[in-house]
Amino acid sequence: MANIFDDGTHDRSLRSSLQYDMNCYVQDFVFIDNTGKQSFKTKINKIYSNDTVLMDVQHEDCTMKIKKKKCRGDRKRQRFRRQLYRQGLDSDTVKRKEEEKFGSQSSSMREESRRTDKQSVIENIEVYIPLNRITLSQLKMNDEDDPNENSNPFAIKRKRFILTPTPTTESRSILDKSCSSSIGLQHNSKKSKTTRTLTTAASSNISSPINENEENMNDVEQYKPHYLKVSDRIFKQLFANAIDNGSQLVKCLNTPEKIQCIREVTEITNNFHFKDFQEKLWQTYATISSTDNKWESKITKKFAREHNTCRMYRPKKSFVQQRQIIVAKQKQQLQIKLQENLGQLLNQVVTWQPSIDATLLSDAIDTCVRHNLRRLKEEYLFKMDMIKLNWTDQNLIRKFYELIPNEDVIQTAKQLWQIAADELRTKEKQEIFRQCIYLKRLPNKIEQLLNNLLDHNRKTVNNSFYDEDQRVSCDSRCLKMINQCQFNLMLIYLDEFTMCLDRYEKTYQKLKDQLKKKNRENPIIYTNILIDLIEQRRQAMIQRFNRIRQYRLKTFFDQAPAVHLN
Repeated sequence: MANIFDDGTHDRSLRSSLQYDMNCYVQDFVFIDNTGKQSFKTKINKIYSNDTVLMDVQHEDCTMKIKKKKCRGDRKRQRFRRQLYRQGLDSDTVKRKEEEKFGSQSSSMREESRRTDKQSVIENIEVYIPLNRITLSQLKMNDEDDPNENSNPFAIKRKRFILTPTPTTESRSILDKSCSSSIGLQHNSKKSKTTRTLTTAASSNISSPINENEENMNDVEQYKPHYLKVSDRIFKQLFANAIDNGSQLVKCLNTPEKIQCIREVTEITNNFHFKDFQEKLWQTYATISSTDNKWESKITKKFAREHNTCRMYRPKKSFVQQRQIIVAKQKQQLQIKLQENLGQLLNQVVTWQPSIDATLLSDAIDTCVRHNLRRLKEEYLFKMDMIKLNWTDQNLIRKFYELIPNEDVIQTAKQLWQIAADELRTKEKQEIFRQCIYLKRLPNKIEQLLNNLLDHNRKTVNNSFYDEDQRVSCDSRCLKMINQCQFNLMLIYLDEFTMCLDRYEKTYQKLKDQLKKKNRENPIIYTNILIDLIEQRRQAMIQRFNRIRQYRLKTFFDQAPAVHLN
């Protein structure tokens, strides 16, 4: 057959065809592209010929397009399940109620519907193939794959070859693989982001102790000083404020080389103390996990909320041992490096002018590091104390349920623990509010109210109708009124806290008397061991909340804005 097709670069809108021994059926259709231009595309349904092939030319190069049907599931079922979960029901109850209302939908039906959707997507695939890549044998093989196609030439074909005049780079990459692999190419380009996200989520679930530990460490590291990143002026200021007569020592650091040497030694000392804090933290985990046979068992969010406790971080024992080995190795390396750098510094100090006492300089570096690590030390001490207190609290709850108490006993214990938690939270708010009054750092609500009064006062005073004496008199009266309002608001807040605490105390005494009465009436169910465990857990809650309140009172005002009222 003569080559009737050229390279296809010139503009030609109509097709040319050639037909010999066998009849061919060609169906043409017009489509509108994204730019609004018309172009022609031919769809070959059946081609039978011995020597020649009927081929059509497409005007523009196209790529494979797959329109995936969007399926978001049964929205009615999803809403119903969401409402049940919000009511606090478990998964089994939700599933049972869903089947009672909607009936069970078998997994085979869902799988069949998914296969149908996938098949409908595959049926609509159009593969664009250049002319010189298709032979007559391939076309015959395509027709022999489905012999039932001959009966209905207008039926939707499983595979359709729409030919392009020139083999582009995209078409070559598609033709090098089968139809199924070409589908995978396009889907991978769209789903690669989702795949990476799922892979990341899966890996995060596998290494959740590591990620959770890294997140906690990153929160703590914000309080760690970085001496190599600050300027010389700030470093001198930190060094001078940390020790007595630090300004005299800083005056001797008159060259950048001297400052850089002391910087490096100070940074290594800082990292050494930081690793020491980490070593003590992991030692606390190791000590507690070794005494608890059920250390790795965790509680749910619902259980923690009902019992006023927390879901404490419980790393695996193997992970704790691994971290202990790593931190000990890092600490040893820092110690060797510190000794080397400190020895070099002491040798250089002898030649410095003006001269500096080497022992005084070494003590000054250590004192400066310890002084600037106070906030970080407080964080680690709080973490270690909370590990012990949380473990004690949850251990008492577990012992309480191991005695298999009655439902009435459980509800009474929950009420007593809830009242104790509310009372302790109210005491914490009361202490913070008193500290706010002492430091003149008022809560946001009072501050906003006073600002509104001051704005109104300024508008009144700036009125041009008043003379100078009237403005001064009005301003004085308004300021007195605002100060009196501020004083009254503080009294109201303090009275509310006192009333709440008194109410909690009365409610606790009432429930405690009822529990003792039930113990006398029915000592088999309300045993003395259960009552003692309830009280022990309440005392553990008090210790835990007191430690949290102590920590928050120390750290609450670090970044709190001060309110100045003139």
